[in-house]
Amino acid sequence: MKGTVKIIMVLGVLGLCNAASAMDGSGTETDPYIITNAEELQAMRDDLSAYYQLGNDIDACDTQNWNEGAGFEPIGNGTTALTGSLDGRMHTITGLYINRGAGEYIGLVGVALNGAEISNVGLADADITGFKKVGALVGCNDNSTVSCCWSSGTVRGVESGSINSRVGGLAGVNVHNSLMVKCYSTANVTSGAWQVGGLSGYNGHGSVVIDCYAMGAVTGAYKVGGLVGDNCYPEGGYVMSCYSTGKVTGYGGGLIGYAFNGGVTYDSYWDTETSGRLSSYGGTPKTTAQMMQEATFVNWDFNEVWGIIEGETYPFFWWEVSGADLAIVRLECAIAKKAAALDLLAKALELEADAYEVLVGMLDSEDYGDLTKSDIIKAKQEIHSAIQVEEQAVQSVEKGAGNLEESLEKLTGAEEQP
Repeated sequence: MKGTVKIIMVLGVLGLCNAASAMDGSGTETDPYIITNAEELQAMRDDLSAYYQLGNDIDACDTQNWNEGAGFEPIGNGTTALTGSLDGRMHTITGLYINRGAGEYIGLVGVALNGAEISNVGLADADITGFKKVGALVGCNDNSTVSCCWSSGTVRGVESGSINSRVGGLAGVNVHNSLMVKCYSTANVTSGAWQVGGLSGYNGHGSVVIDCYAMGAVTGAYKVGGLVGDNCYPEGGYVMSCYSTGKVTGYGGGLIGYAFNGGVTYDSYWDTETSGRLSSYGGTPKTTAQMMQEATFVNWDFNEVWGIIEGETYPFFWWEVSGADLAIVRLECAIAKKAAALDLLAKALELEADAYEVLVGMLDSEDYGDLTKSDIIKAKQEIHSAIQVEEQAVQSVEKGAGNLEESLEKLTGAEEQP
């Protein structure tokens, strides 16, 4: 029996070596290795300083059968970390399975270190279990960058008690001048210990989380946050232009579960209704309705970074949408903005008409106050002219909105056809 196990292990290693050698590319920045399947993804462990790209979507569902049920082995660990890069090119890895309840630094990437870059990677229906420092994408992001990445599924931390487990929907730890930007997670996150977040369990030591969101339910014992479990200030712990909506269970806050030494949060929000939390260690509370209004999100870039369909959706990233879907969403946003503009114009016209009638009354009564009759007549004429121009503008905007709605109907109708 022991001999059989050894043979299987050798064959497995040979298989991974063959996977690495079979990849297109040479692993350089200008000629990265191209990953096309789960075996090649696992083979990243053989060269942690190389450059990699996903060549297509990856079906990783069979990883639940790997390594006698332990699943995928994280790329890099506390001893040998990923220092190269992985560019997913907006492809999705589906069904990644890791079950290492005694393990630390658990995720697709165990540790990203010293300038490593992970970008444009999606993890759908991930099932990730570890002891501590656990995230669907990366267990520990250390002095590295994660951008335009996302995750869904379940992330679990086995550790329990009064100890920092550092478990997050996308990253367990974001530390030492690391950056997480334009990322999100809808994964549900659970741990029996401390520092548990919808996006990252821990953020600190000069690290920044900017333009990110989390929607998954988060459960932990202490320092539990919808976005970040513990935002630590020593040498920085910054959260900027972020939001969360997930239900939070355990001691913590709607957006930030704790802010050791006063971690800083700017222009960030959480949904008090869906989270079940009225307080947080950072951020501003808003109702669900308010979270679906662009005006809520102060200093956010709704041209290049964020999109929102007024009154219908939470903010989303423009990079999440492509092709005809992007055109459709852009049109929906434009129509909503035109409707809002028409509403504002209608209210302005109402006020202008009121002002016009006041001046008419002053002329009729010959009660000019401190003004001359000439001043009032000129003001009345100018208001009348403004009203005419704005009424024409209303007609133009209404016509434009109608044209957009017709275009939208054609696009959505075309999508529904078989």
